[in-house]
Amino acid sequence: MFKSAVDDLNMCVEIRKLVEANKLEVEEVVEELSKLSVDELIRLGNNFRRFPIDCDLVEIGVGCCASDLSIEQLIEYSVLCDVLGASIHVCAYAYADVAEKYGIDGVELLKMVREVTDVPMDIDHFGEYGPMRFPEIITACSGLCYTKGEFRKECPKGRIHKRLIEKEKECKNPEEWIKLVGLVSCNVIALQGGEAHCASFTEMKKVAELAKELGKGVGVIMYAGDGYEDVIEGLKGCLKLDADVIF
Repeated sequence: MFKSAVDDLNMCVEIRKLVEANKLEVEEVVEELSKLSVDELIRLGNNFRRFPIDCDLVEIGVGCCASDLSIEQLIEYSVLCDVLGASIHVCAYAYADVAEKYGIDGVELLKMVREVTDVPMDIDHFGEYGPMRFPEIITACSGLCYTKGEFRKECPKGRIHKRLIEKEKECKNPEEWIKLVGLVSCNVIALQGGEAHCASFTEMKKVAELAKELGKGVGVIMYAGDGYEDVIEGLKGCLKLDADVIF
């Protein structure tokens, strides 16, 4: 079946149906994929990238530390994505941080971007109260821990994921945020042993359920980690959240 799916989109659909119906376990999928050659995996991956919308989904992240942008810059970068035909990704906390600097509500900034763009938009770092909020030491981080830190040792400075929960609770319109985007990205890394890098799975489940309730897609962020076990736990988390897209 997996050999056939390498070049057959219909077989990809059948495999997805089996997984969704719990007739094919995640462990079985991983085992079968490990039997394919690198060339076959690439072809199969390209097949799934076209499913179910028959085109590659290309996304551009607007700003590495988008909280540092001005409103004008954030909108200009988003318009550039729109002109290129690429979907727009901005962290929810960045919309909130930039808007706060200018004395407006974060959802108003999101509306400003939506009014001048047509391509799909998605947000991540969205929690049960609304956009997650973090101290500047985190939002201004350039991510050196990913290249300088020891493997799987979290942030070398021990400052990831210090959330400003009370500030998050000030959000009065979490549903309005989700209504303006096409997809909300959740994180299942907590299931893979990386609790310091994300919200709890219970919280992410609440966000995913709200997104589905409002008719929006759910993206899920997972990592490869040590490989076999981490990948399986991540994929199981994706299924539990009924993921539409996996990052």
